[in-house]
Amino acid sequence: MSHLFVPSLPSSVPTSQLQRGLFAASTTHVAHLAEMFNALAAIDRYALITIGADGISVFTEHNHILNALANFEATLFSTYKFDFSSQSSVLLGVDILLLSELFAAAASTVVPKAKSTSGGPAQQPLVESVVCYLKYEDEGSPLIVEFEDQLIVERLEFSTFNLDLENPYSREAELEDLGGLIVNSAMLQFAVIIKSDIFHNLLQDIQVLDTEELYMFVSNVDDEDLLNFVSKSVLGYSKLIYPNAKSSLQKLEVYSESMEQIASSVVSVLNFQVFVKILRAVKQSVKCKLIKDSEGVISVQLLCKNVNCAGYPGTMVTFNMLEKTTMPTEATAAEIARAFDEGACEYIKEYTVLSGGAAPKPQLAIADVPNPSAPGLSYASFKKGDDQATETKRNEVQPNSESSSGSGGSLFQLFF
Repeated sequence: MSHLFVPSLPSSVPTSQLQRGLFAASTTHVAHLAEMFNALAAIDRYALITIGADGISVFTEHNHILNALANFEATLFSTYKFDFSSQSSVLLGVDILLLSELFAAAASTVVPKAKSTSGGPAQQPLVESVVCYLKYEDEGSPLIVEFEDQLIVERLEFSTFNLDLENPYSREAELEDLGGLIVNSAMLQFAVIIKSDIFHNLLQDIQVLDTEELYMFVSNVDDEDLLNFVSKSVLGYSKLIYPNAKSSLQKLEVYSESMEQIASSVVSVLNFQVFVKILRAVKQSVKCKLIKDSEGVISVQLLCKNVNCAGYPGTMVTFNMLEKTTMPTEATAAEIARAFDEGACEYIKEYTVLSGGAAPKPQLAIADVPNPSAPGLSYASFKKGDDQATETKRNEVQPNSESSSGSGGSLFQLFF
């Protein structure tokens, strides 16, 4: 028998010990649980599950620089029973990767109902729904997961163990005593609320560039809300502008040290290989909130709704991560700042259709040709030692490209 599975308790165990506690729940929303477990498995293989009377939370951590917490309210379950008279909650460590694979396999057997196109009865699928039963008795007992449909009943028992993890959200101590990776809500620098579908597409674009460092720029100067991202990779710097329409960028606030709203700008430096671990969860969410405190902790809060569960507000997934401690040099910081200057960018204004049905050729308006003396990113900023002729050639106008995703996609600009 695999070490991941443990046999059921023998019948010789006294009944009094079997009744020390009991958690039991059932749900048909197997696909939603599979998606959430898969998003958490991107952080680390092992997770700490906290079970209470109001629901379940799953916490996992990666190298003390990134953690994630998902909260599942009891209303997600058809039946929910928590019977531990001496405890307000119970903790158990699990292999979240195995759980996500198990739930994904169960969810893949569900086939949507076929619609009839000829007016006759619709062809019935093999499996219309899968019911999942969860059970946990007490410390030392396995986590029992059972799936039932019209064809088969499958029961699996997963080993539970102690993890060297402490969920900072479950503590009752003051924030100064937590010692965990969590945003201090009394020392915020900014708060941003955006639509997740556009954010997901933007992260995919940044990932394609093989990004090493990511600079996030938040600004509300001159009554204009801006959320920009600059990718640093072997290609150079690539700038992506999140659309600032109110339907997409729903909130942007910058705070002073006294937590008063001010007009200012904040630049954050992120290790993209860590930041991109939120991608799976962003894909499943409908709304995203980005906040950062003065200690360099950035929080990404995602609302993941289950459209098939009426009355369920959604699963809240929170990622906390540390900003990079290695800040750029003054020269690099200045170049990054100039990358946010709209005057340093060239835009395609119109297309001229060539004769013979050839592809349109982009034409740049003369007024948009940058002044060579104006500040801005140049090839010389990243490669030294070229002669003047090569530098002049590199500084010739290069048309940029725009790509839209969803309703008002991100504006993409590339600097070499």
